[in-house]
Amino acid sequence: MLLSLKNLLLMICLISSSSLAHCTSAIAIDQKTGGVLVKEKADEVLYPASLTKMMTAYIVFDHLKKKSLKWNQKLYVSESAASKAPSKLGLKPGEYVSLKDALLTMVMKSANDSATVLAEKIGGSEENFAKMMTKKARSFGMRNTRFRNCTGLHAIDHVSTASDMAILARRVINDFPEYTHIFGLKSFKYKDEWIHNTNKLLHSSPEIAGIKTGYTNYAGYNLASLAYRKGKRVITIVMHAPTSDERYEKSQELIDRAFANMRLQVSAPKLSHKYTNLNAHQSI
Repeated sequence: MLLSLKNLLLMICLISSSSLAHCTSAIAIDQKTGGVLVKEKADEVLYPASLTKMMTAYIVFDHLKKKSLKWNQKLYVSESAASKAPSKLGLKPGEYVSLKDALLTMVMKSANDSATVLAEKIGGSEENFAKMMTKKARSFGMRNTRFRNCTGLHAIDHVSTASDMAILARRVINDFPEYTHIFGLKSFKYKDEWIHNTNKLLHSSPEIAGIKTGYTNYAGYNLASLAYRKGKRVITIVMHAPTSDERYEKSQELIDRAFANMRLQVSAPKLSHKYTNLNAHQSI
């Protein structure tokens, strides 16, 4: 099947590291209304990397709220979970980890072994859990997203867009306000080790309340942020930035522009769900 011009350009963008700077995708939305405040190539289908873990966290939060899981519950570490590529906590096959520790290290350290432990507990297998993730994404209107795992480790058809990630971040924050603070934790102690949040913007700006970083060689540098200013809140998503510094710089720029636009706009347009043929993207 011949690729469309759009998907051919995307393929070149994803494969060529020299093209990364031209492919950064970004969006800023009003956290309360969902209105779009800034949008730049936000419907490009890209790799979400560890932004994926926002959906993993969402499903965990849902089970906690329904009381089918408990904070202090001990979860079994499988061989599959322990063998995940970094970032990881270093869990050993056959040991047990509390749900709280697995969740916090997944969010703050982006631990792939912790994420897999959670996924296997809920879904029975990571594959089944990924199907649950995609089904949940569809229910949110995330039509350009497909999850193949719970971590964001690279898979050719594990894809999303900045627009879809904004929908997800907003749902996490709005549906589970009692858990939002987890994404804003700067550090916590696991056994004898202090775990520090990978989000540098969280450490440098008092306006930032989370929520998730992401990186793979294929995805580039991603960042989802929640920012507070003068009683208002915005969510920003940056995907496929060429360097870690640039994702933070771009995120801060988006935040400033979003709050400026919020002051100027009487009403912002709602976040759209532009459809992209994911099957075409599978050819990449």
